[in-house]
Formats: sequence, structure tokens, C-alpha cells
Amino acid sequence: MSVPEQRLLQQMCNKAETRAQAGALIQRARLQTAPGSGHALGSLSSGLPAICAYIASTRLNNGDVTQQDAQLASCLQPSDFEKALGIIESAIGASRPLMNTRNSTGITYESLFRVHSISESPTMLRIMHEVEQIVIKYAPDTSRRVIICSIFFWTCKVLKISSFTIQPAEFQERNEIDYDNYAYIINILKTRCRDLKADLEDEWAAMQRLQANCSSGSPAKPTRVSMSPTKSPSKKKALRELPSRDTKKHEAGLFSAPETIEPSSPTSPTKRRKLDPPIQSESVAEPSASDAPVDPPTPSTRSITIRRQPTVASPQATTSQAVATISTPRRQRSSVSASPSKKSRGREPEVDVVDTSAMDIDEDAESSSSSDDGDALVSCRFRPVFLDHKQWYRRDPRMARIWRTAEAHKEAMTKLYGHPFQEYRPQAVFSP
Repeated sequence: MSVPEQRLLQQMCNKAETRAQAGALIQRARLQTAPGSGHALGSLSSGLPAICAYIASTRLNNGDVTQQDAQLASCLQPSDFEKALGIIESAIGASRPLMNTRNSTGITYESLFRVHSISESPTMLRIMHEVEQIVIKYAPDTSRRVIICSIFFWTCKVLKISSFTIQPAEFQERNEIDYDNYAYIINILKTRCRDLKADLEDEWAAMQRLQANCSSGSPAKPTRVSMSPTKSPSKKKALRELPSRDTKKHEAGLFSAPETIEPSSPTSPTKRRKLDPPIQSESVAEPSASDAPVDPPTPSTRSITIRRQPTVASPQATTSQAVATISTPRRQRSSVSASPSKKSRGREPEVDVVDTSAMDIDEDAESSSSSDDGDALVSCRFRPVFLDHKQWYRRDPRMARIWRTAEAHKEAMTKLYGHPFQEYRPQAVFSP
């Protein structure tokens, strides 16, 4: 013990037994609160001598050093003093003998932890010692055995420790505690230690969460290693391939379908004309010229038909013209050009008839010009004007149906009860 500490003890302690006890506690507390011990004081180490003097006076129960004097001598704030006092009490509490003469059996918090099979916690010990200091202020004449047992029982009930299931009467009988003194201490704990109770619950909950995280994190690795790879991959793939359309089997089916269709396309000449129109026009000269009247009439097409009038002259022209008029090829061609994607396959044979007889129709210039004028009126190659605005002038069919139902209901109700605003309508008065 250094010289400044000896001077401080001489100023604080008036009794030699208090100074001797404080000196022994200072040496023990300095070892127990060293860095790395788990009870390091840090910046609060300056209050160690004053706190040890207060603890010695409390154990001797001589009132030589009060808590206020020790707090002033430690040069610490009241909150810091309480914190340092709890750390020192928890550090030296495990090996200290209880010097109180009224505690003849030597009962401690540690012994109660062992008896009731509860794991000892530094946090619980520290808060128990803090609570004990508060209880001693309000019950200085109460036996310390009663105080320790009451504080231990109260702390275990506050923290709701599952292994501590003993009843109050049994606990009092086992530890030889008077019921009146026990009830008095419990009342002090409930009224004077509310803040410490909240701190105790918060710190205990934080410690439980930390332990739960540590315990849940450790077995996670073996569970991952012990997973059986034979269950999930194969079965999940089988379940995914059956209902979905994005599997490899479905894609193979989609891409294999065109391969089966392509060889059959060259067999029919009608499909070849549909798929490859420029090749058809280059290979066959006469049908390409006959297709010109099918398009909308232009000056160039009319001149071509006039040039080819003298080339074809035979009695078969009338018969072919009659066949052409019966089959109405031009209207079918206009309908095909209006929607080629839907009606082209269904009317391909009729297109062949038009191609074979179109040159014979061009013999008569007047009939061709009149038919061209008719086609110009009937055909519709381009989109109507303001087609995109047409949807905005339509009414929802469901709303129209609801409107008709409402109108019918209104007329029926008006016939039964009359119009509700009939009396407010102006009525014409005819003068005689």
C-alpha cells in the first residue's frame, strides 16, 4: 500500500480495526481488478482506497465510514462511485469472509448459488451487492443473513430463473429466516430498488440473447455438413420439369416442330407461292402479269393489260371469263390482302384459279377498267383514319348492361311510385 493511500485511510478511518481491514481489502481488490481479470476498473481506479474503506466499515458494522464520505474522498461522481463499488464488491466477494458477527453461519450469495444449482453470474453478484447497500440503509438492524437470503430470493424471482422453483415458505424454513424480517426486506426491495430491478432485467436479457446467439451459431456448421445430398437435388428437379414450360424437354419439342413441317412445304405449290412470292414471279412470267389487276388500280397496270390484249384471242376467253366471274376472284383477293395471316391458308386453291384465268379476263379493257374501279371502292389496304381514337368513343359492355338494367328499374319504380321530383317541376298553367 502506498503512502498516499495510508494518508487517505488515516483521514477517513477513526478506528484502527477499520484501517487494518481497509488495507487488506485494498491489496486484495487491486489484484482482483487488474486488467484482464474481468473486473477491471479502468478510469475508476482512483476511488479504490475510499471504496475499500467503506466496505471495511460496512463489514465491521461500526459506522466509521459512510457512503457519502467515501464518495467525496474518491473524487468520483455518485453514479461512477456506485459502479466502481459494484465492481469491487463482485471482485472480492468470492473469496471474502463475512465479518458480520450476526451472520454466524457464513452464508453468502455464492453458497446460495451452489445450493440451488444456479450458474453464478458476475452481473447478478454485482447487482446483488448494490441492492444490499441500499437495503442496509433502510434496515441497519436487520440480520445480514436475512438480507442476503431475501435479496437472493427476490433476484431469482425477478429474473424468472426456471431452475429456482422453491416456494417462499420452504425457502424461509430451509434458511431459518423469520417471516416478518423477510417481508420487511422484500417491501424495501420493491419500493426502493426499482431502478436496479430494471437494470438487472435489461442486463440479464442481454446476456441471455448473447448466450442464445453463441449456442445457435455453433451447431449450425455440423447441420450443414450432415445434410444428405440425395434428397433435395433430384426430386426438386423432377418436380420443376413436370409443370413448367421452360424445361429443356419443352424447348426441344418447340424447336423440333418446325423441322417436321419444313420438308412438307415444298410438296404443295400453293404454299411455295405463299412463302416465296418473289421467286414465283421470276420463274413464271405470265402469272406475274396476271397478278397486277389484283392490286389496287394504277396507270401502269392498266397500260400493261392494254398491251396484252392482242396477244390472247380465242373463244376460251369467254368461258374463262365466266368462270372468273362466278368465282369472284377479285373480291377474294381483296379479302385475302386485308387479313393475309388468317385467311390465306383456307383460300389458297381459289388463288390458283385466279392466277390461271387472270390473263383471259384482261381481254376486255372495258370490263377490266370497270372491275378495277369496283375494286378501288371495295378494297381497303390501309388503316382507317382515326382508328386509334375509336376505342375512346366506346362504352364498356358491362357498364352498358348495368346502365340498361338501371334504366329499366328506374322506369318500373317511376310507374309504381311516380317521379320523386315531380312536385318540383314547373307546370304549365293554361288560362281559359
